Amino acid sequence: PDGEDGIDYIAGGTVSVDGTLAEALFIGPSKSGGDLNYLYFTTDSGSTLDFRPMDLTLLMGPQSKGVSSMIVFNNNLYVAFPDSGGKAPYLLKIVDAVESPVENNHVFDLIAKSMPSVGKGAALPGLKNGAGIIGVDSFGIFGDVGDENLYLANGGIYVDNADPTKVKVDGGIVRSTTIDPAPYPGPGPDWEDITPTGTDWDAGDPIALRSSIYLRNTNKLIPAEKAFPAMAVFNGDLYTIRNTEGVNGGPQLWKQIYNVSPALNTWTLVAENGATCFTNMGDPLNTSITLLIVNGTWLYIGYDNVNGVQIYRTNVATPGESDFTQVSTDGFGDAANNKKIYNGVSIASAGTDYLWILTGGGADGKVRVYRTNND
Repeated sequence: PDGEDGIDYIAGGTVSVDGTLAEALFIGPSKSGGDLNYLYFTTDSGSTLDFRPMDLTLLMGPQSKGVSSMIVFNNNLYVAFPDSGGKAPYLLKIVDAVESPVENNHVFDLIAKSMPSVGKGAALPGLKNGAGIIGVDSFGIFGDVGDENLYLANGGIYVDNADPTKVKVDGGIVRSTTIDPAPYPGPGPDWEDITPTGTDWDAGDPIALRSSIYLRNTNKLIPAEKAFPAMAVFNGDLYTIRNTEGVNGGPQLWKQIYNVSPALNTWTLVAENGATCFTNMGDPLNTSITLLIVNGTWLYIGYDNVNGVQIYRTNVATPGESDFTQVSTDGFGDAANNKKIYNGVSIASAGTDYLWILTGGGADGKVRVYRTNND
């Protein structure tokens, strides 16, 4: 109704709606003309849903055109809007879904622009994210029950003006230190930078060898356009997939063992390709890793591939790359039309865990839905 031309993201969960906890569904629209002003939400069920608008005009920038990610965490909705302005990325925490929210009452600006590695306005020059467009690629929830942390990640680029050939930051990963984080930095502080380091991450010279990809668009994003398309918790560990570029660029799968101390914040790369540090299952045409999802007792990952999307899975508690087995034919038997993964969800029904995958990217311009289980 406000000139939107698509839907970028949906999320659901139990949140406060007009002051009362309820299960709600949220739509994050796309508005290619810019000046995105609204989210939409409903508590209805059934075949007809009556969506209500949430006016965020006073909190958004004129260059905002879409939503890159949303998640419900601790009865609050977190939503990120990619932007090219000085306040990028816009990250809002909605504590009460109402049609006309009041800042610092119903909705909070989490000041993600100041988050190290993630934001354009980080205080330390070496931690600024200097990409032209900055969003939040994905969220994750990880930790002990009742004491979880909210994780968020993005790509980006920062070029040192004194040495334009060297990138200092190519995005990063930040997590909350509390289940109810305040705007950055918060009194705790409530946020900490947990971006991995080392040659597996940036190969020592990120701009020449390996760096996270960064957003080229502000709306209608697909997983292959994100540095961190997804996060998932499997057998008590947090996993995230990462797309990189450069001489040694390629897809990666990273794992973190949970701990509460940032000094023990250890990430490991799940890969066995030697110095290249890829997680591509030995197929150089698996250029973008675009699916990461837990289905029952299995961890699935998927790739965009010019010869058709590829799906792999493992049930090994601490897997290496060799522990994954391919469980799909090339492009689900239609390699010409299923070259990209757009989305995946796990749904349990009548005691069976089903994995649903949305694909496309072929010459016919169509999208298709496939379903499998763990047989």
